[in-house]
Amino acid sequence: MAGERGFLDGPDDQEPSVFLQWKGTDACFDFYCECGAHCHFDGDFAYFVQCPHCQVVWEMPCRMWPRRANKEDWDRAKVLDHDEDWETPEGRAIPVQSQIQDTIDRFPKILARLAE
Repeated sequence: MAGERGFLDGPDDQEPSVFLQWKGTDACFDFYCECGAHCHFDGDFAYFVQCPHCQVVWEMPCRMWPRRANKEDWDRAKVLDHDEDWETPEGRAIPVQSQIQDTIDRFPKILARLAE
């Protein structure tokens, strides 16, 4: 089914991904429905949207797949915050394929940090 990729439990090990945490804040987007309708939304709480033409209700995904930007856009980029739970002690990123085992290994530490 089209669009199922947006609801995967986790990313492909070789592919960058973004987890979008919906917090009920404003959203503004264009939506292209499988019925051919081009719709627009501008408002709050877009966890589910309904096409005004075919009446199908769509759950909005939390996972997105970014694409590499052109060099001329790099000066407009926002720098992401480090996530120390996904870095080596030397500050290098842990490869995605290692993160599942690393999560298992670090789980006690993560729980301890949450309890602080």
